[in-house]
Amino acid sequence: MSAFPNLENKGIGNIARDENGRMWITTNNSVFSFSPDSLGNPEHINTYIISADMQSFFFNRNASAQVDYGRIAFGGSNGLMIFTGNRTQPHQTRLPIVLTDFKVHNRSLRTIPARERSRISLRDIDYTDAVTLTHDRNNFFIEFSMLSYANPRDHIFRYRLDGFDKEYVTADSHHRFASYSNLSPGTYTFRLQAAGENGVWSSNERTLTVRILPAPWLSWWAWTIYSVLLLVLAYGVVRFLRYRLRLRQEVQISKLERQKTEELNHAKLQFFTNVTHELMTPLTIILTSLQNLNNGTGDNQTLYGVMSANATRLMRLIQQILEFRKVESGNLKIRVSHGDVVGFVRRCVEAFAPLVARKQLKVYFRASSEQVDGWFDPDKLDKIVYNLLSNAAKYTPDKGEIIIRIETGDDCSVCISVANSGELMTQQTIDGLFRRFYDGNYRKHHTIGTGIGLSLVKDLTDLHRGSIRVSSDEQDGNCFRITLPIGRDAYTEEEIDDDTGDDAAEKIYEGAGEFVPVQPDAAMTDTPSRTRTDHTLLVVDDNEELLLLISNLLAPYFRIETASDGEEALRILSRQPVDLIVSDIMMPGMDGIELCRRIKQTFEYCHIPVILLTAKNADESRIEGYNSGADGYVTKPFNLQLLYAQIVNQLRKLEVRGLHFRNQPVFEVEKLEYTSMDEKFMRQAMACVNAHIDDCEFAQADFTREMNMSRTILTEKLKSLTGLTPAAFIIDVRLRAAYHLLEEQKKMRIADLAYASGFNDPKYFSTCFRKKFGFSPKEFIDRLNEKGDKIA
Repeated sequence: MSAFPNLENKGIGNIARDENGRMWITTNNSVFSFSPDSLGNPEHINTYIISADMQSFFFNRNASAQVDYGRIAFGGSNGLMIFTGNRTQPHQTRLPIVLTDFKVHNRSLRTIPARERSRISLRDIDYTDAVTLTHDRNNFFIEFSMLSYANPRDHIFRYRLDGFDKEYVTADSHHRFASYSNLSPGTYTFRLQAAGENGVWSSNERTLTVRILPAPWLSWWAWTIYSVLLLVLAYGVVRFLRYRLRLRQEVQISKLERQKTEELNHAKLQFFTNVTHELMTPLTIILTSLQNLNNGTGDNQTLYGVMSANATRLMRLIQQILEFRKVESGNLKIRVSHGDVVGFVRRCVEAFAPLVARKQLKVYFRASSEQVDGWFDPDKLDKIVYNLLSNAAKYTPDKGEIIIRIETGDDCSVCISVANSGELMTQQTIDGLFRRFYDGNYRKHHTIGTGIGLSLVKDLTDLHRGSIRVSSDEQDGNCFRITLPIGRDAYTEEEIDDDTGDDAAEKIYEGAGEFVPVQPDAAMTDTPSRTRTDHTLLVVDDNEELLLLISNLLAPYFRIETASDGEEALRILSRQPVDLIVSDIMMPGMDGIELCRRIKQTFEYCHIPVILLTAKNADESRIEGYNSGADGYVTKPFNLQLLYAQIVNQLRKLEVRGLHFRNQPVFEVEKLEYTSMDEKFMRQAMACVNAHIDDCEFAQADFTREMNMSRTILTEKLKSLTGLTPAAFIIDVRLRAAYHLLEEQKKMRIADLAYASGFNDPKYFSTCFRKKFGFSPKEFIDRLNEKGDKIA
């Protein structure tokens, strides 16, 4: 019945079904037709109404019949009315829908005072399209009607308030009103439709926009004020918090800076105090050795060795002073390397021998094993052992004893003990031993000292993750026991120096105990296969004295060119060939790092090895040098033999690389250590010759022209990378092509092979082939055929 709004108020006269299955229903003056869906609900509804000029007509009850062609007939007061299915269209018209009244809180808009009414609407409700209500007048009532006087009781209305109602609400002629209450602020649209006596909804609708204003404190300008106030408040809070945070940070920064300054000053004082103390021991040893030399006592070679070792140690301490910035930044760290602990400590004792010999002390060195390999910091262990020996020597009476023991522990540790005879220590003395500036009652023992040695031992032992114990008894005397972990797992990867090697620790005392004067002619005889003057070295340094010194030392073995800076070095490279470059890093203008980078990025020079000299011994400096393309690195002050060995090693690498190239039957660039530019050059050179492989007229001039470079540059590049001149390189490539051709065809006349490889003389071809590969082409063919027969 809800699908036929007019049907419930009218009596049903007929119900029939046509041939198409549509249902037909008649009332007094109306006809409805529809098609039921699968659930029996009506759809495709049509409504028919008797026209106004036939108002006297009405349908009789029980008067329906199906006629031909699917038509259906209904009997009425004036005869039959025949319908033909859906071809009869419903009658839909525009109906005059009006709003008759609008009430706010039960007060009609027409009775409200004009001033108040104007705030709601400036026009009458029937002529206006919109009304505006305040937030506290959100209850309203709308009356409506339709200006049609034909059967007004059959009028039906439906309405919906967009924004509030989800579906249309149907109202009959007795309930022509809509009521809403407590609506939220917002804009709503009231939509009204009507249906006449035929039950067909009108094609038009009446709309009314209802706008309910928000409360003043919820209006847009209120929210704007709130937002501004909130932003101002947030800004103020942020400013205040930032001010407090900045103030707190400034106080904290000031406190940290003051604390850092105090710690830095303390670190500086402690560092200089430690270094000063460290300088005294080797100086004393050197002075004692000089006294022995002056007195003519002792073995001269041994004394020279001891002086050399301690002079090296003094030089190392001076380097520590130059690297004081590490201590200023609190960067005092250990750097452990693998080595023999027993051998290292034995060298420490040997270097200390002159000092104990002066007092005629007996020194005993006892180790549980001849060799104890482990990980330790040579620099820190050196300071620990020397300070313990120095302390023992001070407090041991003349002709007394010092015993050094080394024992290994089960937990991958080593125990080093230094015991001395003499007056035993009290517990009070033991408790104050490791305090900085402890006097130790030096005057009583006629010794000198700074009072920081044992404190330094304690600090270095703790840094090395070790422990120190002190005992004083009749059996062992005054004994200091140092326990250090020597396993790799005891240290982090940053603290481990794998590059140093097993004998790294011995570098500190290189040459101690034995000094053999080095004759350059005897020590530097291991030169590359080329004659000593075949190689040209370019030495670059801004220090004229050092430049002259290096030049004079290397002049007997190489041709030497010198430059005072990077720019001059590049100018020399542009006008003459150079086999190797030795350059200082710190130079005015273009320094050594930039020079090395420019060389390695320039095609004409990228094959030249570069060895850098520097006073910087930090890993960062080495990394920067190697990243720039350096092939070698020597730290100042350097040993001439070390520099010479580096030079010879780099030159030998060039020869070995050329030898590897010449020994390859087939060119495999991946197996040769070429830079990217050199690799590209080699591939281009090989391709150039292979493109003319059967052209016997293709010679060095043609090769130089097609490579688009000067003959000098081409010659130097090929000699450096392959050890061959351009002419020899062409022959070498032709021979490789012949070798490859024989491998593919296995049977070929020697003359044809020679001509196919660019040789115009088969006999000369055979000679060159035998010289390169060690067998003639015919012998190679026989080998290939013999190998093929075995496989078959």
